[in-house]
Order: sequence, then C-alpha cells, then structure tokens
Amino acid sequence: MAAAERWGAVKGPARLDRELTPLESIGPLRFGMSVDEVAALLPGMTELRRFQADPSFRETLGVEFGTAPAEPAAYTYFFDRRCSASWSTRSTDPR
Repeated sequence: MAAAERWGAVKGPARLDRELTPLESIGPLRFGMSVDEVAALLPGMTELRRFQADPSFRETLGVEFGTAPAEPAAYTYFFDRRCSASWSTRSTDPR
C-alpha cells in the first residue's frame, strides 16, 4: 500500500501518468491552447467556472472543469487567453 493511500490522500480513480515535455506539453495538453481547445481534450467534463487566478496578475484566468459542480477535476490557467499551466484533482480520462 502506498503512503498516500495509508493516509487517505488518494480518493477516487488514481491520476493517469502523463508524459511531460517541459515548456511544451502535459500529455495531450499543449501550452498555448485556448480554453475551447483544452475543453475538447476533456470529454465528459464541462467548464464549471472561471476565476481570476492571481490578483497581482489580472490577465491570468483560471478555469475549473469537472463532471458536476461539486466534482471539480481539472484546473487550467490561461495567460493572454493561452494555456500556461494545468493540474488535476483526479483522473480526467472518462474511461
């Protein structure tokens, strides 16, 4: 049993392993994509909300994606309307 499981840190499906190419991509998500392009990579999920990601950087937009309002699964951050970072709280693969 992994340490995270012993401490109850893993809930729901485990995260998928994604290939990381620094400054380029995380799995199929490529830096520089638009909100619509990122949404197309997350089938079965919808955009739950948009928020100002950092008060110091008003041009940075955060977008929360999930399967239901109480079940956010992925957060993606956009600078100048282009993807600049992303992370998930659980698997974003609908399979």
